[in-house]
Amino acid sequence: MYRQEHLARVLHYVLFFIFVVIVLSLFNLQIIHYDKYNLTAENNFLRIKTIYPIRGDIYDSNFQPIVTNKPSYNLYFTPVKITNKDKITQFIT
Repeated sequence: MYRQEHLARVLHYVLFFIFVVIVLSLFNLQIIHYDKYNLTAENNFLRIKTIYPIRGDIYDSNFQPIVTNKPSYNLYFTPVKITNKDKITQFIT
């Protein structure tokens, strides 16, 4: 009986220690090193990658084009980062 109580107490101490280590690690990451990881996340936010299409045009039996490739562009905004809405509006239009 004493052995089970002793093992239960040791297990509680070990779990409490693990919990404290996890909480301290989270505090370190989120509070102490906030600026470092926030900057890393901000720089990782925008990725420009050009993807070239590898498909060709589709022609009918008379060699008239049915489908051709046309370039398209996507523009995304983060509303929080816009400081001058009028300037952005002029740039887009």
